Amino acid sequence: MNQAIDIRKQIGDPFYIVSDMAEMSDFYSKTGQTEKGLKTIKEAIAIAHQNKLDGKLQLLYQQQAAIYLASGDMNNYAVALRKVIEIQDSLYKHNSANAIAEMQTKYEVQKKENTIIQQELKLTKKNYFIYGTAGLLIATLFFVYVFNKNKRNTQILQLQKMEAKLKQQTTQAVMLAEEEERKRIAGDLHDSVAQKIVAAKMNLESLNHKLVAINEPEQKIFKNIHSLLEESSLEVRNLSHSMMPGAFSRSGLTDAVKDFLDKIAIPGLRIQFHASGAFDKISENRSLMIYRIIQECVQNVLKHSKASQMDVSLIAENNELDITIEDNGVGFDKEKISQNRLGIKNIRSRITYLNGTMDIHSKTGEGSLFAFFIPIIVA
Repeated sequence: MNQAIDIRKQIGDPFYIVSDMAEMSDFYSKTGQTEKGLKTIKEAIAIAHQNKLDGKLQLLYQQQAAIYLASGDMNNYAVALRKVIEIQDSLYKHNSANAIAEMQTKYEVQKKENTIIQQELKLTKKNYFIYGTAGLLIATLFFVYVFNKNKRNTQILQLQKMEAKLKQQTTQAVMLAEEEERKRIAGDLHDSVAQKIVAAKMNLESLNHKLVAINEPEQKIFKNIHSLLEESSLEVRNLSHSMMPGAFSRSGLTDAVKDFLDKIAIPGLRIQFHASGAFDKISENRSLMIYRIIQECVQNVLKHSKASQMDVSLIAENNELDITIEDNGVGFDKEKISQNRLGIKNIRSRITYLNGTMDIHSKTGEGSLFAFFIPIIVA
């Protein structure tokens, strides 16, 4: 088509050039290329005016109006229609009154159609406004719902954190109170009860030289009293030591654990102890809690495992203390053993207080392994 127009221009026949350009603009309009269509039809109108092709102008302006209508440009569409009517008026001045009346009727019809189009356009805009307002309202309500939900979830999370913190503080207070009470009782046993027993024993021993003057039954009573005082003194010392190990005040956690294990004398049980790393950064309170965990766990092994071998290991590195207590005893079924049994419960409470974790591995007939992982310094 473009080649045909170029040939027409070379020939120099404006009538056919304008006709071809009108066909070209119609093609552009129908294929959605309205900008090219408008450009082509405007060029054709200019050529028609230059060459006074008045008979072609009506067709060209109608084509232009159709393109404006297709592109939705209602203002220019109306302008083009008015131009069509002006041309028609000019052409029909020489025609009969019926022709003029018919043209007027067509004009009015077109005017009404334009009015209808404008009303539909206004209605469409009104609908868009209603839909937009409704969408905005829905979006606002959704935002308020999400905001309130997030706020409520945040409040619940904060409440849970406060409850967890309060629970931890309560547990800490209880455990510290227990340890203080242990220290007090251990001190009383050592400084008061043990001293009184020793004094009674010494007073009794001061009467040894008079044993020859009493009969044999009375000598037996004397010896029984002496033996009971000796046993009581030993038991009080052991009880005081278990409640507050003396090794803590001398050299810390590892020596206290070793001293505790060395005092276990059970026939057929072999105990191995290993400790490595830097333990000096562990505070006294944390060391005492860790000692209680090891003490409780070892007591469970002694009571229930029937083991011939027990290995206790403490490794302090990378700001973490790793503790393992392993035996080759009868083991137990983790599914059947109660996790709330007093010993396990006490261990778990102390581990939680120390922000640590614990793992228990055991099967019936295959021994047991208790592993504890405790941070040395809590950030």
